[in-house]
Formats: sequence, structure tokens, C-alpha cells
Amino acid sequence: MSDLSKTGKKTLRRVMDRMGPGCDVISQKISEGMDRPLPLAERWRIRLRLLFCVFCTRYRRQLLILRSVAKRQREREEAHQGTEQGGLSEKARERIKKSLNPPADR
Repeated sequence: MSDLSKTGKKTLRRVMDRMGPGCDVISQKISEGMDRPLPLAERWRIRLRLLFCVFCTRYRRQLLILRSVAKRQREREEAHQGTEQGGLSEKARERIKKSLNPPADR
């Protein structure tokens, strides 16, 4: 039974390769689709391919992971941008000044 399903998948993959664009074209379209909106026909072509092609599905998943990691990194850098470029915040500077210049009555 397992051999039949493997044979069926191989046959279906060959049919998909003949009917539509190959993995190289679909992977490029997947990447483009993350940068800009694609026409409806392109989106359906990609979805159909993703139903049957493990490699295209894996590639899309990897791109989504890379995209989310890059987004998180960018957010972290933006959050820390003020402290890295401008040095300390104004509150931190005031606290340091107070601790270096204690009141004269001590």
C-alpha cells in the first residue's frame, strides 16, 4: 500500500511538472509574493503546486521563518537604537550625575 502511494505521488508530481511551472518558477513566485501582491491566477498556481510538492512547501515555510526572524531582529534593533546611538537616556544620565555629585551636607 505504501508503494502505491509513493508511485501515485511520483506520477502526480510528473503530471504537475508537465502541466504547470516547475519548482524553480514557483519558488521565485513565492518569494515575489512576499514582496508584493500577486495576481489571483498566480496565487492559485502557487497553492495548487504547494498541495503536491513537498519541496516548494518546504521552501515557502523556510522563507516565512526567515522573514519572521528578520522582523524580530529589526524590532529589537529599533527598540535598542536610542541607547546604542545616543548613549544613555536622559533619566539614566540624571541618576549618574546625582550619584557622582552627592549633596554637600554629607
